[in-house]
Amino acid sequence: MQRQLEQEARARAEAQAEEEAARQARQVVNKERVEWRHAEYLWKLDKAKEAKEAAESEARARAERLDRLRALVAPDVQADPMRVLLPTEASSAVDDKVPGAFKDVHGYSSEQVFRDHRMRVMEALQAAGLHTTAYGRQAITAAPAATRTRVDNLTFDQRAPGPA
Repeated sequence: MQRQLEQEARARAEAQAEEEAARQARQVVNKERVEWRHAEYLWKLDKAKEAKEAAESEARARAERLDRLRALVAPDVQADPMRVLLPTEASSAVDDKVPGAFKDVHGYSSEQVFRDHRMRVMEALQAAGLHTTAYGRQAITAAPAATRTRVDNLTFDQRAPGPA
């Protein structure tokens, strides 16, 4: 019995020694891992610091470029609030060739355009959303014009009073 207890104690001591040897071996490997990870962490910190410095440098350079541009395009006027009420150079310029403020309009007025029945029909069909249908196109072409077409603009078939 005593012998058996001594063997068990020896076996436990050997197992503990093996565990201790394995633990020390793992500790060496773990120490290498920790050192590697710490070095990698420091490397990442350096890279982040460099990137931050580069971004700050770029931001400073951009701000300097913008300041130079602002200096180039800064308006050279006096701070006078009453200046906004004065006429501009363009509005006070007088064109002797044109008697009015605007050039003559060579076209139709709104009143003339809406005097045409086809325009009124077109506007009503557009409001109803029917101007793209076959019936809408037919109604637009069938509407009478504001003025009659001159006889010399008609074709022979259009001038003929009866069926051709």
